[in-house]
Amino acid sequence: MGFLAQLLRPMPCHKMLGKMGGSLEHAVSLSVPNDELLKRLSGRRTCRDCGAMYHVIFDPPTNAGLCNKCNGELYQRDDDYEDIISSRLEVYEAQTLRCSTTIAVTACFSRWTVSGGATTCWRAFLSRVGISKS
Repeated sequence: MGFLAQLLRPMPCHKMLGKMGGSLEHAVSLSVPNDELLKRLSGRRTCRDCGAMYHVIFDPPTNAGLCNKCNGELYQRDDDYEDIISSRLEVYEAQTLRCSTTIAVTACFSRWTVSGGATTCWRAFLSRVGISKS
């Protein structure tokens, strides 16, 4: 079970935040299409020697299969294969639907679909919440 699902299962989040002296004014769920998540996650590679991270599309090493920092071998983690990722996404969707519903009932809730790299998604998020980056 995901962390958010575990956190919200015992009590609605508005009660939990109230006990901490806060309130939930707005919640945003960023939704990334599954095919894009598969591309992002299955493309990750890790150096066996120094742990440096790369992505075969978005941040490839200079020499395929070799770390830029230590020349170590790059490998794909067992949980970064498409079949494993697809299973994880199914579990995530099944478990977070209840959390999203709980939040939607108790707060102003928005679900936004985002795509692109991290910088593109971050800029889109800032724009949607009305924050301009100087």
